[in-house]
Amino acid sequence: LGFLLRAEQNAPRDGAIKAALGTAMVHQENPQRALDYFGEAQLLRTPESLFVADRALAHDLLGQSEAAQRDYALALTHSSDDEVVRRYALSLGISGQPDRAVEYLTPLLNQQDRSAWRTRAMVLAMNGRQAEAKSIIDATLPPALAQSIWPYVEQMDRLTPAQQAAAAHFGRFPSGELGPK
Repeated sequence: LGFLLRAEQNAPRDGAIKAALGTAMVHQENPQRALDYFGEAQLLRTPESLFVADRALAHDLLGQSEAAQRDYALALTHSSDDEVVRRYALSLGISGQPDRAVEYLTPLLNQQDRSAWRTRAMVLAMNGRQAEAKSIIDATLPPALAQSIWPYVEQMDRLTPAQQAAAAHFGRFPSGELGPK
């Protein structure tokens, strides 16, 4: 981040640097600032393909599922990236579309992509399908790890969309009282 901030000082009108700063902000869990940088990159005519997948994640972290899904779909027109497919599936799950999410994951699931299986478990848990989610977690994770994360995954359907995104992408689970299932 420090390197990128120095680069921005040296080239304040470089859209690629703005896009990289946006990506850094997403991974620092500062989605609003990330969207600001992505907006600046776009104004500087930087190709969206450089940042659209991370802009989608920023939207998800703000609970803006529709905008996120538009960006994920756009990102997938530029390249077929397994990570973007998993993120898109999570976004669909967050917005209450678990079956559509699993459809997107199916090619990765058929390849036995372990991350896709974990994504599927999260999507199911977000949508109140805990029994299915638990069976996947138990089958794909070491027993001690499965047992330690289950109390969190089991509560995914009680989180807001923004909280679900933070929990699924960064393992950040809110403290305090949760909402109803």
